[in-house]
Amino acid sequence: MKLMFIAVALICFTALACKKSEPDPPTLLGSWVEKSIRLDTLDFFYTDLFGPAMQWRSANYTDSVLNPNFPVNHSGLYSCLHLGDSVRLRNIASSSGISFTYHLSFLAGGNTFSIGKFYSRRPLAAIIEFERVR
Repeated sequence: MKLMFIAVALICFTALACKKSEPDPPTLLGSWVEKSIRLDTLDFFYTDLFGPAMQWRSANYTDSVLNPNFPVNHSGLYSCLHLGDSVRLRNIASSSGISFTYHLSFLAGGNTFSIGKFYSRRPLAAIIEFERVR
């Protein structure tokens, strides 16, 4: 009887130990490219000085409305705080301490995310999609 109890207890403990854990939530860390025109890249990483940060590389383009004579480039380094369903961005080079919050949602198993338009490239929609490249 004692041996039967030990065997049942061992089976129960084994079953509990093999319980599947919840998958890790998607992370922003890595490089992402804008999906529609593929000219803008986001790199999310950690820094010792600023903590979570985002480097945004934007390809130069000419905007006939903003300034038809000179190329526009919105690249920059931002502090970044991922808040689950949103992200708070602040331009590190700016003298302003104001940060802006944008809604963020992961799609396709965490390899794509959509975010509210946070820069003024004209052909982009109000919601921009980025896909992970590494």
